Amino acid sequence: SGVMASTFPPESIKTLSNEEDQLRKQTFDDVCRRLNVDEETKTNGWKLISVVPEESNAIDQYTSLWIPCALYTATQTGENRTSGLPLSIILKEVQTRLVDFFAAFRTFSSWTGTNLETFHVLEKKYVVDHLLFRKYEDLYGAILLPSTEPIFLFGWTVFLVAKAKFLPEPDLISGLHLLACVVNLIFVHAPNHLRKVSIKEPEFTSSNTLEYTCNLGTKLDYEQVSTVNETLLLPYIKMLKTHNLIKYNPAKVPSESVLAKSFYLGGLLEGTHLQANCNMINGDYDFLYLTSGDFDERLFINQPDLIGSPSKLPVNTKNYYHINNSFAAKSPISTALASSTWFHKVISVLGDEPGPQLKRILMLPENDFLADMTHRIATLTCRLPPEYADYTQKGVRFYFRMLEIILLTEERRLGHSHFPDLLKNDLFHKNLLAVSIEITFFIFKVTQFEFPKVLHLFDIQSYHFLSIIENVIRHEPEIPKVVIRHLTGVEERILESLAWEHHSPLLTIIRDEDNQSALISQGNNSTLNSSVKAPALLMSPVKATPTVPHFLMSPVKGTSKKMSSTLSLFYRKLFQLASLRGQDMCKRLQIQSKIWHQVWHTLVSGLVQHTALMENHHLDQMIVCAIYGVSRANGFTITFRDIIDHYKKYRQHGQTGIPPVFRDIPIKEDKGDIIQFYNAMFIPEMEQALLQARTVPIPKSPSGKENESIMSPDRPAVYLSSMRGSTTPNTKLFVYSMGNSPSKNLKSINETINSPIHRPSKRQLFKDADVDVSGQLSLQKSQIHQRNDQLSHSPSIQKTIIQRCRCRC
Repeated sequence: SGVMASTFPPESIKTLSNEEDQLRKQTFDDVCRRLNVDEETKTNGWKLISVVPEESNAIDQYTSLWIPCALYTATQTGENRTSGLPLSIILKEVQTRLVDFFAAFRTFSSWTGTNLETFHVLEKKYVVDHLLFRKYEDLYGAILLPSTEPIFLFGWTVFLVAKAKFLPEPDLISGLHLLACVVNLIFVHAPNHLRKVSIKEPEFTSSNTLEYTCNLGTKLDYEQVSTVNETLLLPYIKMLKTHNLIKYNPAKVPSESVLAKSFYLGGLLEGTHLQANCNMINGDYDFLYLTSGDFDERLFINQPDLIGSPSKLPVNTKNYYHINNSFAAKSPISTALASSTWFHKVISVLGDEPGPQLKRILMLPENDFLADMTHRIATLTCRLPPEYADYTQKGVRFYFRMLEIILLTEERRLGHSHFPDLLKNDLFHKNLLAVSIEITFFIFKVTQFEFPKVLHLFDIQSYHFLSIIENVIRHEPEIPKVVIRHLTGVEERILESLAWEHHSPLLTIIRDEDNQSALISQGNNSTLNSSVKAPALLMSPVKATPTVPHFLMSPVKGTSKKMSSTLSLFYRKLFQLASLRGQDMCKRLQIQSKIWHQVWHTLVSGLVQHTALMENHHLDQMIVCAIYGVSRANGFTITFRDIIDHYKKYRQHGQTGIPPVFRDIPIKEDKGDIIQFYNAMFIPEMEQALLQARTVPIPKSPSGKENESIMSPDRPAVYLSSMRGSTTPNTKLFVYSMGNSPSKNLKSINETINSPIHRPSKRQLFKDADVDVSGQLSLQKSQIHQRNDQLSHSPSIQKTIIQRCRCRC
């Protein structure tokens, strides 16, 4: 589906003055005139750009960011899908880099309600192109001298045309294989004096030029590259030759024996032939590029300043391609190839049907589960894109591997191979196949198949999918760390939002009072260790005893006196994720440890006993509301602006304005921002939980004192340290060095310690969002301590506290 604009300016956005409106309209019209934009696109673009809030509408941002966002959206809508106005032409006109456009478009889409599916494909295409171009530079530099720019451009453009024709939705691995074929074509046809490596015996006695190219730098699988060369690239070049579209000298034959064995067109990259071939291939690419409407990939060579680096892209996108990935010490290309190599290794011993051991377990005398499984696989895989049939089959082979390992493990554990309930459990097989497909498509970086698409295609619930992830990790000990990291990200998305969608079975199961009681105990007894990194925190120990998830063995009715292992697993992971994020936010906000424990008590209550707040909502919304509500209940002045500014730093949020998770939140029959959600839903539902949280005893440290590990907001940070140059991140420092610093530095420190708290004002993120009412309602901290014991007996005090908790907007 294309990019669609579904909403127009909300009433809350102020109307621009006539003078400002006229200036922006004139600027917009001027850009459209220079680009020769048709009237329909121009009209739709102007409607879209009217949603830009006033505070974000400075004329420089308006011209360089919002006009290209509006025009690109308009050109991708409906019949304008191929309007002949590619993105690169728009960006070149307003002198905006592609990566800056990507960052701006995410914000723009949150204002317009734009469908981001096409945008995500475009963004990933850019990342793949960036990685492939860097690889092309490396390979080319290894075989040819640098002073060969026309040949360099010719090779890259041949690759782009071949990729567009034969890999319309290229994954990274297939792109690498095709790139190696093109580099080999250049290597074979380059003039001798331009080669860095002489193609003579004995260097090439035991290998041909393609095999040599595959071994340059990061090694590529020669058999796979050779297949791509013989089935895609060479037929294309031969077609150009047959139709006299490519210029060469038939009389020129190679003197080297190794070249005589290769496909060779004499003089292909020399003199006038080179210039004519460059013009031909550029014309071919122009047609494809103008038809597609996206960015010109030749800019990586012609105008790299209009492209930019992927460093500005969102963290999840960079992690998907192993860019700046702490789990990947090697380059993104090396990491992707290492995962691909591992995957081919584990499925190479398998055929396209189950092996003997798996067949032995499946083919029981009383029931042939093999036939059922074959039918199920055919039914599900036909829903996947046909152009990815090869990867789908690889995913099925990985499913056979995981199924065999799990069943053999169960056989050893039970002492027999008779478990028909598991073998006929459709839910188990569908989820295991789905995880196998997800891993496969991630490893090969299939651009248009991003989680949770597999859930929708296979019609399965994310709540069940999470348990199968756990089993795959446990049963596949050599799975690469980058794959584990990806699966961890999948788990996080399930825990934070997907499992809370209105149709999720979790919402029915959790309503059972016995389950709630057990989970409240589990949450309050959780070890809240924020020093553990997320991947280690979310994934169970790999060496844990393998078990099949409870829901796979028998249906969960929601009335069992014993909580299911699936529900326990889900909430263990949920509590760990909520604790990790909540504690980090409290530390960044310098909130006292005792306040954090009240926040945690409130979160546990909300996530177990008040799940209506989580239905179709997000975990981060609950965390932010709990921090705000508990802080205000204790008389601390805090605003949503403060919390969200720190949230953006923690989540490495890559766009301006309010993160989408805090905008357009479902609120009963309407939508609103986080403050409206807080006042309309959170406070009415969580009043008693906020009051009860204030009576929660503070855990003691081993010394018997209250644990104050989280920074209190009542004092600035003061440290005594040896002179090692180390500092605490994100901390304002006042440094005094004995015998070296002037006395005024010491005076500044004394004044800071003795001064009242002063919070610098932040830039406004919400319009009239946070009105400080603490002056008329606040209680001194000493009074709060004295009245804690009276809360359950004094309705008036409870009413005052709840009034203070409300956000007056």
